[in-house]
Amino acid sequence: MQTVDVIIIGAGLSGLYAATLLQQNGLSYQLYEASTHLGGRLRSSPATATVPGIDLGAAWFWPHQSKVPALLTQLGLGHFSQYVAGDALYQTAPDTPAERFAGMPGLSYRVAGGTAAIPAALAARLDPSQLHLGHPITQLQRTPNGWQVAGDTANPQDTYHGHHLLLAAPPRVLLQRTNLAALLSPPLQRALRQQQTWMAAQAKFVASYEQAFWREAGLAGQVFSRIGPMTEIHDASAAEDAGFALFGFIGVPAAQRSQISPDALRQGCLQQLAQLFGPAAAQASATYLQDWATEAWLCTDDDLTEARRHPDINLKPYAAELNELRLSFAATEVAQQEAGYIEGALYAVEQAVAAITQSPP
Repeated sequence: MQTVDVIIIGAGLSGLYAATLLQQNGLSYQLYEASTHLGGRLRSSPATATVPGIDLGAAWFWPHQSKVPALLTQLGLGHFSQYVAGDALYQTAPDTPAERFAGMPGLSYRVAGGTAAIPAALAARLDPSQLHLGHPITQLQRTPNGWQVAGDTANPQDTYHGHHLLLAAPPRVLLQRTNLAALLSPPLQRALRQQQTWMAAQAKFVASYEQAFWREAGLAGQVFSRIGPMTEIHDASAAEDAGFALFGFIGVPAAQRSQISPDALRQGCLQQLAQLFGPAAAQASATYLQDWATEAWLCTDDDLTEARRHPDINLKPYAAELNELRLSFAATEVAQQEAGYIEGALYAVEQAVAAITQSPP
């Protein structure tokens, strides 16, 4: 059985960034991901030669955040300002035109080519033999000198050992999908279980177009609706002058969405865009429906039934327990700053890896 310094569970942004930092510090690792793709909630539509990837998950960062632009520079990736020039729309009734008003120009940034470019660039710097996709870890066991982890098979070759365990997946998911709860004190269990998985019950609809016709009409692409199915809409173009798109947060609750066919939901969203922006909005060159509530390794039963709120946890009271267990949490949900955001994920990882490198196995 191969033993490494650190076993990482979760190959979203947190897990990949953690692997990069551990590698830079000369520590060995193995990274396991339950799904068959990298990046977690940083997901974009497939890029083509002419159309960059369009964000289907996390999309923005803001001027006060410093870690995201620093990482983009390190990875050779660009960013651009969210398009907000022009008027916004307010939709109050299905049978009346939307009200037009001066847009809300708050400054935010997007990653050129989509946020999925970040995990792709991080993974390119790692040894592929240390990344294991489609490999869910469900069994965690403490050993005298670390951790033994295994999948849900009886094959001995699916068992791995590490001196330290870094959990880079949402806490609720780990508590529901693994035996982690049995290894933690009741107070720590409760604190982690209270942390809502950010964006887990959310769904987004994206429509891409050859031209940004809303911009030509003096509109920012920004909509607030009391009608739905989308309650908030924004310009989702993948670059300043290419990959034109609109996206909306779907306001239909996850339980209700599960009773609607994806095709019906797509059609409802296109109809809403046509009501708001005219017939051209119904002629999308491509559409994408990303329902995060259907992702078994992202959304838990608790996440489905709660109103959306930012995670907020302080792990400092549990530092002694975590140190004794040689256990670290590094998902954005546990960040002490900017929890839930891309910035928060980077903050949580840097804090966790710093603790490991200061007291290496």
